[in-house]
Amino acid sequence: MSKQKSEDFMNLEEFRNRYSDASQTLFKDGIEYSILGNETQNEYDLLADSYDVFMREEFGWYPEYIIPIIRKFVFPHQLILDAGVGTGLIGQELARYNYKRLWGIDISTQMLEKAKTDGNYECLNWADLYKPLAFEDNFFDAIISIGVLIHVNHPQLLREFVRVTKRGGHIILANRIDRFRAFGFMDEAENMTNEGLWTSLHHNIKNYCTNMTEYINTPDLHYTEDVYQVLE
Repeated sequence: MSKQKSEDFMNLEEFRNRYSDASQTLFKDGIEYSILGNETQNEYDLLADSYDVFMREEFGWYPEYIIPIIRKFVFPHQLILDAGVGTGLIGQELARYNYKRLWGIDISTQMLEKAKTDGNYECLNWADLYKPLAFEDNFFDAIISIGVLIHVNHPQLLREFVRVTKRGGHIILANRIDRFRAFGFMDEAENMTNEGLWTSLHHNIKNYCTNMTEYINTPDLHYTEDVYQVLE
């Protein structure tokens, strides 16, 4: 893979303008248009250099919000998959608590390159979450996927998460309510509970974007935090 030059990446101001323009476009069901559109991989590659700063300064989005939940249900020695690892923000925080067995997957090769720089992940691989995960059954002790499923209109992915998680393991999700509902993840999660595939251990609603007035004042733009335990 050829290395991209710094000028090829979208800077923070371009990121901000692109988001502002794109957010004016709505799907027919009223769900806010994603800045990523149908080119998720290419867009995230361009955003890689500005992503961390933008998420913290513009959105006020901090991965630290979910860390207490992860620490409550997952031990540092366990093997964890960060599905949609991005630039490795979650791994940076977990490393402070001696979590060393972190694996990550993402659709953006440039995001994965950024995630590699801190050395917090044992293994990082490219993956398309619309396709079956390239792991054996019962492989991970836990899966975390934070702010990712709002870009994945594929609720059957939850069943893949269960397949590759050990019985008794945990799946920790945090995603924006409107997309999580519209893409069918809420219904699928309930179906899987009724089928006895997993059970809910934790549910909470929280605003993850503290700098955005629109997010603060719109409950559907808050995040649903959920922890499920895969059943025996």
